[in-house]
Amino acid sequence: MEREKGKGSQKRGPNKVKASLFPSGDFIALGSKQRSAPDVPEPKPPVKQSTLSSTSSSTERKRPEAVGASSSLVPSKKPKLAATAAPSSLARLGPGGSQIKRETPSNKSEQWDVIAVEVDPTDFLSRVLKAEDVGDDDKVESLMCGAAKTLKNMRPKPDPMLYLTLMFLAKTRPRIFDSEGSVEAFTSLLKRDVAVNFKTKGNNLISVLACNLLLAAFQDNPDACPSPPAQAVDDDDSLSSLHLDLKESPENVAVVPRFAGSKTNIEHYILEVIHEQLNRRQPMDISKNLLRLLVSACGISEVRSLVAHRLETWLQNPKLTRPAQDLLLTVCMNCNQHNKHDVEVIGCLIRIRLKTKPVVNHFMQCVKELLGQHVDNLSTVLKHCIYNELSNSRNPNNMQLLSVIFSTRQKKQPGEIIRSLRHDLNFSAFCLGLMQERKETQFQELEQPLRERLFMSITDLIVKAIFLAITPAVREAATALFRGEKKDISPLRNYQMQVATIQRDTVWWLHTVVPKMFKPGRNEFLHCLHKAFFLEQLEHYCKDNWPPETDRHLMLRLASDVPALEDTLIRILIIGMSKEHPLNPSDALELVDQLIRRAAAIYKEDSHPVLVVERTELIEIIFHLCAYHHPENITLPAGYTPPNLAIADYYWKAWIMLLIVVAHNPSTFGEMAFASHPTLQSLVEMCITNHFVFPPPTLAVGEKADEIKAREMQIAQVEKQKILEFETHLAAASTKVTITESNSLLLSKLITMDPQGVTRRPPPQVLDQLKALNETLKLGHLLCRSRKPDFLLGIIQRQGTSHMPWLAELVESSEGSLDLLPVQCLCEFLLDEELEGSIGAADPRGRKTRKGQDENSAE
Repeated sequence: MEREKGKGSQKRGPNKVKASLFPSGDFIALGSKQRSAPDVPEPKPPVKQSTLSSTSSSTERKRPEAVGASSSLVPSKKPKLAATAAPSSLARLGPGGSQIKRETPSNKSEQWDVIAVEVDPTDFLSRVLKAEDVGDDDKVESLMCGAAKTLKNMRPKPDPMLYLTLMFLAKTRPRIFDSEGSVEAFTSLLKRDVAVNFKTKGNNLISVLACNLLLAAFQDNPDACPSPPAQAVDDDDSLSSLHLDLKESPENVAVVPRFAGSKTNIEHYILEVIHEQLNRRQPMDISKNLLRLLVSACGISEVRSLVAHRLETWLQNPKLTRPAQDLLLTVCMNCNQHNKHDVEVIGCLIRIRLKTKPVVNHFMQCVKELLGQHVDNLSTVLKHCIYNELSNSRNPNNMQLLSVIFSTRQKKQPGEIIRSLRHDLNFSAFCLGLMQERKETQFQELEQPLRERLFMSITDLIVKAIFLAITPAVREAATALFRGEKKDISPLRNYQMQVATIQRDTVWWLHTVVPKMFKPGRNEFLHCLHKAFFLEQLEHYCKDNWPPETDRHLMLRLASDVPALEDTLIRILIIGMSKEHPLNPSDALELVDQLIRRAAAIYKEDSHPVLVVERTELIEIIFHLCAYHHPENITLPAGYTPPNLAIADYYWKAWIMLLIVVAHNPSTFGEMAFASHPTLQSLVEMCITNHFVFPPPTLAVGEKADEIKAREMQIAQVEKQKILEFETHLAAASTKVTITESNSLLLSKLITMDPQGVTRRPPPQVLDQLKALNETLKLGHLLCRSRKPDFLLGIIQRQGTSHMPWLAELVESSEGSLDLLPVQCLCEFLLDEELEGSIGAADPRGRKTRKGQDENSAE
């Protein structure tokens, strides 16, 4: 049994020895915890010798005690020479002391721990005073380090005699605490034990005592205070934040710049600590305590710059959401210098993409605080927001961010400007300012995708400005006009002219500025051109949910139903003729045709012009765009002159456009149409008589009409031969195919270009289109009302005594406006009615027979 007990004791023995003999650290303290005064060896005065020899001698002094106590348990172990230092190697930090060289915290702790001499608290004061009296500063330093070590071991319940003695010494002899070893020893009392991984709120008397002792040592000369106290605060912030959670910490404590003299060193150390922590850990492994340290250090612009690049990751981490939100707010509140770091921070904040609504709302509140920290922050935020919106990776919160920006400066936003000016803003001048050429270096360096987006955005602003110009007076006048009420519609007419002016300036911008500044493609150029004239689909004008759905159709109608100015039409045609612009001749003709027809459709009999053209060069420009040009890479035979041909569809479209222009500008284009353009004359007379046949009855009837038809057939046959010959030469130079009427591609698409030649027969679809336009645009009425020249009177005089059956239909259709018809027309109508009445009385079938003869003659 005793043997088994011995074995059991031998098994348990080593475990107990290991638990008591190996505390943390490289130095192994042996012997009793508290030694009496006679047992403590008196340190000798320092002797000039090497650090290694002094270290070994001090080790030899301690070795006899260690051997006597532990030789029976474990073999003796030599201490590490590199981790110890002689007492004489620790320099004193006085008022004029030089700045110490920063070492690693582990080496510092080992140095003061080695020289520490622990004594009984009752003898502590007498020994300190005795050492000070003889001038033994090293012994005083050793005793102070021993006191700090005793307090560290007695942290839960410190000895009252010891800490009261230290307080007495700090009051009477504060200089004994300013040595390097004493500062390191008492600073260690401020640090939290890393091994303790739980929060404890025990006795804080030791920490308060250490702070007061250090304060007493350096309060007379703060500049001489070394960095260890500040390092201890930063290290504590990175490990624990108990003191930050106290109610007394944020408030009721005055902020005193206690380290003003060493501000640069402290900032440098803080940056090192933050760099070390951020580089050591992954973004998702950051602790809340580190974020709280960053909150405390956000006053340093470099720290804000480091934090801004990682905020997006921390805000999206559910475990760090609350401290990350506090950090975001602190960063925004400290951006008050507008230096390069603050500008970089703003750029990073604008790029942050947030998903959850609460975090987005908090972010907007932080941005609102950011805007008020510096006068230049608003312009910087707005610029970065616009640049982000123009980039390929735009932020979905940009619109909400712009709303926050404008809400912070409500007196300067466009809405307030509109309310202040009561719709008196000159939108034409505003849009013209947007269209000016930009020559700044910042714009010249933009990439092509950004240029195209800017081009599209300026067009959108022009469209929005046209919508903003719709005032309540314009709405009221438009409503009265639509209902047929007789009210003053001058506000509506003024608005229409304003929109027409803006559109004229827009075409000038597209013609002169856009090719040099933006160099857009064909689709983008054509889209913006159509959008400026409100020819695109409705969804292109309400992407931002404005105009509101209730006013959308009304505002779009008001903006589109505007006159067409002469400069606008001619410049669009010139753009179509230019090879430097991405607009084809066909696109230019199509656009001008739509504008002319839309302007003619809004004409009302209130003497308000909608289509005023004075330059007769319009005819030549239009037909120039209708011309057919063979491919430039095809060479025709020498000596062959190709015929002057036009694309048939564009050719007849041009005649219809000119007909509408003549109807609205008879004094300018009327005489020219009858004098030198026979085809246009025939179209005019078709609209006046409302007989859409070729030739019209006013030009020829009977045999003369047959002659005109035969001549048209001859011209068409010659034209066909010329086109086939021309296409044969084109095919010979490319496909080598024999061209006939059956396989010809150009025969049905081309026509002879001869605007001033003989009258040509319009295709049936053109006659049907002309008949529909005459009903909707009232072209015949406009031509009949003209007096300079008087088209209707000229037709009547040319007919002479011939029968005019179309005259009765004309008078019947103009019952409400007979005073606008010439007197001769009314007389002819009355004579014709009297003649038909007398014939009908004599022969009831005479009227019908006469009518049948007239119809046959017309055919």
